[in-house]
Amino acid sequence: MIKKYKIILTVNLDGPEEVNNKNRISRDGGNVYKSNEEYRKIRTKWNKNPSN
Repeated sequence: MIKKYKIILTVNLDGPEEVNNKNRISRDGGNVYKSNEEYRKIRTKWNKNPSN
């Protein structure tokens, strides 16, 4: 759906990992900073090859 409608998402981080995780708490108590980093890597890869 994101590719089909060319939706662009952005992520804001609140500083270093320890600060970010204090300010942004996930529903399951997980590491929000690492989740955002993984998403950023996927999005960067997709931007380089949007046909995938």
